[in-house]
Amino acid sequence: LSSILAGDRFLPRQFRNRGDRLVFSNGIVILAVAAALLVYALDADLNRLIQLYLVGVFLSFTLAQFGTVIRWRRMREPGWRRSAAINAFGAIVTGIVLVVVVITKFLTGAWMVLAALPILMYMMRSINRHYGDVAGQLQASERRPVDRRPGNQHMVIYVHRVDAATARAIGYARSTRPASIVAVTFNPANHGAWKRLSREIPLETVPRRGSLRADLSRYLGEKRTALEEADFLTVIIPEVLRRRGMSEILLRPRLHRLKAHLLTKRGINVLDIPIIAEEIVPDVDETYEPARHYVLVLVSGVHNATLQAIEYAETLRPTDIRAVSFGLVPDDAEKLGNEWLESQIPVPLEIEASPFRSLGESLVGYLKQYRADGIDRLLTVVIPEFVVPTRRHQVLHGQTALIAKRHLLFERGVVAVSVPYHLD
Repeated sequence: LSSILAGDRFLPRQFRNRGDRLVFSNGIVILAVAAALLVYALDADLNRLIQLYLVGVFLSFTLAQFGTVIRWRRMREPGWRRSAAINAFGAIVTGIVLVVVVITKFLTGAWMVLAALPILMYMMRSINRHYGDVAGQLQASERRPVDRRPGNQHMVIYVHRVDAATARAIGYARSTRPASIVAVTFNPANHGAWKRLSREIPLETVPRRGSLRADLSRYLGEKRTALEEADFLTVIIPEVLRRRGMSEILLRPRLHRLKAHLLTKRGINVLDIPIIAEEIVPDVDETYEPARHYVLVLVSGVHNATLQAIEYAETLRPTDIRAVSFGLVPDDAEKLGNEWLESQIPVPLEIEASPFRSLGESLVGYLKQYRADGIDRLLTVVIPEFVVPTRRHQVLHGQTALIAKRHLLFERGVVAVSVPYHLD
């Protein structure tokens, strides 16, 4: 039931997702938690729990029967009068039972369902309205991205410290040939080491006035204001990871919080260049420009956010560019393919099967064919990402981008860039 409501945009779309056992895992988990809370709150008293069932089931019967009567009157198929009469009689009978149950069992538990109904109805209408607004903004003609070219790209390298990841960021920025490159640091001690790595890219020192996030956001905001509206501004965040695994994210979350904060700023794209400490080769010049640079755009639908991500990918001057979507829902995958062909987007789209319905594992497996090493062969994954205006709206979206970035963080030679699409 929750999957059907989610398909009609009355519940979060996560309820449509099937797990690796082809069941609606999210709905099952939520149902189990809700049932456990009810059993605990009502002390497992069947006489109190049964009231919730009685009101819910007879209300559903009554609404379903009346709804069917309305359908018969609208469709007027052969024999509709007899069928409508049968359903109307059933609705009256179950409606009478509902009224009796509510009156006689109100204080013993029926009141909880009656109190919850308007809250649930308001919540569902709000969810439906939000998804409708999002769909409208994604297809709005006035928000359709303009045609950008490689000259519309500008890059800022954030230099926390000068290390192998910073050197690789320099090589990456050089290979894309942006209209402008500048580096920024809050530590003046980085200037000496920076000059040994790159003399042609200026390193600016920003004075600390408050928190690192606020100061960097202010600096990037000033850069963004000085650019044309059609230009892209990308901040490159290099980072050296000590080890693989979630512990690296949980124990050292500073840069990850910084990246999440920068995504909330309009007109700023966040490109992450990670390198694991064990993969650093002392004799290799990390500023070396890769000979082959592949770009992959993750696609979930044909809309403005996808078009913006494709135009961003074109400004990176890649050796090869293509789009990919993972068919977690077969019907949606077929629809996506048809819309892609109708839109005549000049980038090939590959729709990959995901047999275990795991986006992260399917994505990592797909990337193996590129044999990226970060030096000679580099792969950039462009991720269109919705940025909602308030935090309460975040639970209504699947956080697919977050899942993808978590898996890409530890992949050798893979760079992830978030191209945000801000929703009003």
